[in-house]
Amino acid sequence: LLSGRGSSIGYGRSVDCYALGIIMYELIQGYSPFRYKIIDGVKTEEENSPEEILNAIVYGKIRFVNTFDKEAKSLVKKLTHKEVVKRWGSSKSGI
Repeated sequence: LLSGRGSSIGYGRSVDCYALGIIMYELIQGYSPFRYKIIDGVKTEEENSPEEILNAIVYGKIRFVNTFDKEAKSLVKKLTHKEVVKRWGSSKSGI
């Protein structure tokens, strides 16, 4: 819970789960899922613009290269699901 000047701003477990999914992607691939353009499952050397990065984050568009491990991809997708109620770890039971 973040607090400041008499008010508090909180966020739920779902944000932590989303962040865990993004960190897992970065640890596996070595770069952010939003940094490079991935076309037909192949990473290009062209970087996304700040606007494209923001849109990818807001609209939940995480692209994976073809070589991304299938089980890891499934886990990352479940942790970063756009709909919070469907995101792993965001419910009271944890899944």
